[in-house]
Amino acid sequence: MHRKANTGTMEKVVILSNDRAWREALAADLEASGHQATALALDGLGDLSPDPDAPVTAVVVDHRLPGTVVPRPGRVRQLVGGGKAYVLAAFAPMQLAWVDFSPGFDDFLVEPFSGMQVAARTRQLRWRENHTEAAELLKVGDLLINTASCEVTLQGVALSLTYQEYELLRYLASHRGRVFTREQLLSELWGYNYYGGTRTVDVHIRRLRAKLGPEHEELIQTVRNVGYRFARDP
Repeated sequence: MHRKANTGTMEKVVILSNDRAWREALAADLEASGHQATALALDGLGDLSPDPDAPVTAVVVDHRLPGTVVPRPGRVRQLVGGGKAYVLAAFAPMQLAWVDFSPGFDDFLVEPFSGMQVAARTRQLRWRENHTEAAELLKVGDLLINTASCEVTLQGVALSLTYQEYELLRYLASHRGRVFTREQLLSELWGYNYYGGTRTVDVHIRRLRAKLGPEHEELIQTVRNVGYRFARDP
């Protein structure tokens, strides 16, 4: 029988991996350390029922298996409910040379690691969020953008944004009142050679406005025949 360690805060962790033995071993290690863990396949989040009274605090996503389609962090947070869970990407050591950080996971783990390390990373992320400097908070009316944790709240409610939606909102809000052409935004946020073209910007603006809702969608203003700007006076 495992004896549970006294770790203070109990974390509620979801482990997503198509390696059943790996995910179940990590879940068992977390539970032996006094935490709660659920092990699921990478496409198994649809079977999870979010509990508002005991929300998921971290999700470990297995990136170790070549060719595996991995859910994006924004989608993961949306499915676990509330967008508050930290997303930790798990890698093998040989993958570090080409890790892509653009999807926007909160932190990463390198094998071998233990359940206690998962819990410690989660506590560290929470500490960092709670001790964010004022310079890392961008407040515009009811909208609050935490540039340290990449979290956005509107009237105190977390918005579930993809990484690219977050970057677009942060960039525009950081330059309130300044007009950007679609080409400028594409160059700054997607890179010059992005194959999707300027229509990609319009699609992301439309999605952002939908998530801001009818009362706040005009925070992002269209400047006819030019591009977009963030409202100077929300």
